[in-house]
Amino acid sequence: MPPRDGLSVIRDLRFLVSRSLELDMRTVRLAAWPLRRRAALVTSKYVAVVRLVGGARARLSIGGVPFTTRELVDVGTLQAAFADTHDLLAPVRAVLPDRPVVVDVGAHRGEFLFAVKQLFPRASVLSFEPDPAVHVDLAANAAGWPDVTTRCVALGDRTASMVLYRAPLSVMSSLRPPSQAPGEQPLEQVEVPVVTLDDACAELDHIDVLKVDVEGFEDAVVAGARDVIRRSRFLLVELGLTRGGASNLDVLSTVHDFCPTARIIAIGRPLGSTTSTVCQDVLVDLAPAPPDRDHPA
Repeated sequence: MPPRDGLSVIRDLRFLVSRSLELDMRTVRLAAWPLRRRAALVTSKYVAVVRLVGGARARLSIGGVPFTTRELVDVGTLQAAFADTHDLLAPVRAVLPDRPVVVDVGAHRGEFLFAVKQLFPRASVLSFEPDPAVHVDLAANAAGWPDVTTRCVALGDRTASMVLYRAPLSVMSSLRPPSQAPGEQPLEQVEVPVVTLDDACAELDHIDVLKVDVEGFEDAVVAGARDVIRRSRFLLVELGLTRGGASNLDVLSTVHDFCPTARIIAIGRPLGSTTSTVCQDVLVDLAPAPPDRDHPA
């Protein structure tokens, strides 16, 4: 990798500081969560950053439940998950039960799990994380919440054994082979079991929220979830233009084939740098109410 000039380093640092403060402001405005919890998160965030920069593990306080992490990027990922989950799911709380069934595909260390538990404290959550090393942290973090089950397995369109490519930032690891420049250090690889979501969730008679964020492998996860999608209410899926594999339209087309009533009802904030949107979350209502015949849209 070529050496970076001082200007680019300063520019990146300015971006990171700006994004961090932006997330702080978004956290403070999350009216659906008690103010003391919002304040505790922001306060513990900076203590955690200092520990992580020093090479130690860190804990953030989330409603009295500790979230333990090893990577500095996880602090921003957790805070972004809180804000994004609030913005996308809080508006549909009225149509969900008090104890919704939530399936979290691509759980990492539990960022989405912790965010969901703030909106739905009584939610029953099934979380999937394929990386054995990361799953250890997920299971430890999930132990602080009731009604949470974690599984160390990948999801795809068939039962198999596949290679997981471990990215330098673990949150970006994927089953999709990376495109690497000549001379670039190859990613560490680990073989993981893969099952379909239909098989993994066969015991669930319904799912209220299905979240899929698997760094470019969304098409395979959706292809193996025909029955799950048909008995789910909302699908929250991350889509991106710069990843390999099937296009976003292919993913959404598969969802529509399985569930013709599916409708996109919200799109999350752009994720990436200030000049390039890498991906965005899309919220799909799989069972919308029928239109009012007297007052058509």
